[in-house]
Amino acid sequence: MDSTDIGELRSMLARLDKVSIGLRSWSSKERTWDESRTLIDNLPLRLFSLEDRTNESRRIFLSETVTDERKRQKTFAELVTSTDDSLDVFLLFINRSCVADQKSTQEELRLKLIDEAKSEGRDIDSQQFFSEVSRKIKAVAKTTQYDMIRKFFTDAATRTWLTSRMRTDTKFVRGLARAARYGRSLTSDDLQQGAAEIVRKLISYGMPITLEELGMPKEVVGLPDTEQVTRTRPILNAPVADEILQIVEREIRRIRLAVEQIESDRNRVTELPFEIFPPGEWDADDLIERFRSGGIRLTEQEIRRLEVIKDTFKPDRIAVGKLDSQGYRGYFVFIFDGKERVIAENPLYGNATYIIKGKWEEILKVLTLSKSEVRRHPQSAFVVHREKQQWLQDLRLKFRF
Repeated sequence: MDSTDIGELRSMLARLDKVSIGLRSWSSKERTWDESRTLIDNLPLRLFSLEDRTNESRRIFLSETVTDERKRQKTFAELVTSTDDSLDVFLLFINRSCVADQKSTQEELRLKLIDEAKSEGRDIDSQQFFSEVSRKIKAVAKTTQYDMIRKFFTDAATRTWLTSRMRTDTKFVRGLARAARYGRSLTSDDLQQGAAEIVRKLISYGMPITLEELGMPKEVVGLPDTEQVTRTRPILNAPVADEILQIVEREIRRIRLAVEQIESDRNRVTELPFEIFPPGEWDADDLIERFRSGGIRLTEQEIRRLEVIKDTFKPDRIAVGKLDSQGYRGYFVFIFDGKERVIAENPLYGNATYIIKGKWEEILKVLTLSKSEVRRHPQSAFVVHREKQQWLQDLRLKFRF
């Protein structure tokens, strides 16, 4: 029963069919490099080693450069101009930045006053010194919105500081992105350009700052609605593809013949002393009638044991020994495709269920042996009939031997 071998052959056949179809239909539509890798990966290692696969991939597929024109994704600056929602978000951020700038200035002043007092030998822990420092710190003027905006455009250090704050201020990033309906992460350039467009809009609404003092041009140069994108795609090298196709189709023919031969041999062997049935084509009534017609009566317990094996282990086929055969009379053999083992039960003789390993021809030989010989055979194991749950538990365990 070369079920394992035939399964591997069928799997390889399916892979080779994919390669054959893929090579024949490659040029029928646009293809990607992922598709080319998938096609090469289906070449069996028996025909092409991993190194060969890499080489064949370079030979079969040529790279073609393609330029596509597609709709350009708008910049952040363009998006903020489409709504006024971004104005309030930006101004609230500027207010927070003004407060932060004032606190920074106050802290710098406090440290400066302490250093001066130390150098003069004054007591920096005295109440008099504390009051003096507090008075001077409170006198520091808060930076206005307009001053902060002017510094943003005219002072590089301030622009860098504010841009850094923009990227880390959660309220600003979320609010501005939501206002502009912008899905991508915000880069420094995006933020600076977006801020410039917001300020341009604020000036048009009457903010007392001029474009000239900010060094901003009056008009923004528009960008085209589309952009060109260059990419590469795999093109089939026809002569090499034909060469590979011949090898693949020759292997397909060989495997199909091998599968047909295995199926023919298997059918010829199983026809000898058994009748082969799929598991759905017999039930308890069939068994009773089959054996009764041969002058044999099965007990309800014997029939139940056969049904438990069928329902629990779910065999692919069941071979029933012909009543007119000698060595196989009364045997039920539960066959599992893909496993070189069967469960054999003979309700007419003996008090055990057998698990036999090997190919079908070897199993047939074991079944011709006497009960004691089968039990001692190295390819078999047995489970004595006893209480149902214990018998089934032992059978499950022995089935894996």
